[in-house]
Amino acid sequence: MTEVLAAAHELPRAEREALALCVWSGVSYADAAEVLCIAEASVCSRVSRAKSRLTRRFTTVQGATR
Repeated sequence: MTEVLAAAHELPRAEREALALCVWSGVSYADAAEVLCIAEASVCSRVSRAKSRLTRRFTTVQGATR
């Protein structure tokens, strides 16, 4: 978990906030959009980009250690 949190901390702030709200806290995309004062589609994009970045990071790390 420490590695995941460290990687999440390196994400751009906008992506990190959307990820924290929607994925970790279970806030709906609509509610997160209201809190962040952005469109719901923007929240969806930010979460998607954050997940992609984290997936690439850990896929690369695991691939390098095998």
